[in-house]
Amino acid sequence: MKRLISSSILLIGIFSLSGCGEEAQIEISEELVTEANECVAICEEATGKCETLTKEDCLSRCEKADDVKKSCLETFQTCQELAVNCREPEAEKQPVVESGSQCVMACNNYVMQCISLVPGSSTALEKDSYDSCMGECAKWDSEKANCMSIAPNCPSMTEQCGL
Repeated sequence: MKRLISSSILLIGIFSLSGCGEEAQIEISEELVTEANECVAICEEATGKCETLTKEDCLSRCEKADDVKKSCLETFQTCQELAVNCREPEAEKQPVVESGSQCVMACNNYVMQCISLVPGSSTALEKDSYDSCMGECAKWDSEKANCMSIAPNCPSMTEQCGL
């Protein structure tokens, strides 16, 4: 996410400085712009396939992802498939998330790991579960919210995070 924001700020700065004359021109990394555009395109399509996946969460995952994980974000068809096949790396390798996005990530993970696996679950059930989780998450400390956002499966949310 930081890289996308940095890219956006860099592009705005470049466009605002472009009128300063030829000596003030700045070269931008084509690779950086291409990578940011790639994640935006991937996430626009991905959020349409899974209502509980927010654009912010998707962009955060995509920016940290290698080519295999990006491919998974591009090709999944259901929230369940996203939860099972496109999981984040194990907890030790993940940074602590910022407090503003902790609940979003925690509740998205909860819905993907627990609710989407319920036989016959609907998008309405997933949305209600997400909304309920967001209400509860406001009462959690950052350690619990982080634990919930990186839990690899539903049982670990209960056993390790105290859900």
